[in-house]
Amino acid sequence: MKRFPTKDEVHGHVSNVGGPTAGHPFCITYSSSGTTVPLKQWTLIAMTCDGKASRVYVDGKFVAEEGYNPYPLSGGLYNGDGDFTVGAVDRGGEIGNYFNGELDDLSIYSRALTGQELLYLAKKAGR
Repeated sequence: MKRFPTKDEVHGHVSNVGGPTAGHPFCITYSSSGTTVPLKQWTLIAMTCDGKASRVYVDGKFVAEEGYNPYPLSGGLYNGDGDFTVGAVDRGGEIGNYFNGELDDLSIYSRALTGQELLYLAKKAGR
C-alpha cells in the first residue's frame, strides 16, 4: 500500500492490528478529510469508524476522496491493548505528526455517528 501526503487535511489513523502497518515502521492506514482545513479559524472535525471504514468530516461535511475518504478497514478495528491518541500518532514507539492548533469540546461516542448527526452538530456549533 502506498500513501501520499495530503497537506493541510485532517487524517484519522485507524488500525486493525494494533500497531504498525505490515511492512512499515508505523501505521499508514488513515482516512483523510478530502478538503483543506482553513487556518486560524475554528473548525468542527469529526472522524467515524463503523468497523468497515473510517471517514473524516469537516464542519459536518463529508468529501469523498478515492482510497482516502472513506478509508476501507478490512477486519475491523483492533480490539486489544493499544494506545488511543488525539492530535498525534504513534510512529513506531515515538509520538509524531502533531496537530498544530487548539482542541475544544472533544467527544468520543460508542458508535459511529451518521453524516446527518454530524451535520446537525456542526450547525449547532455555528459552522
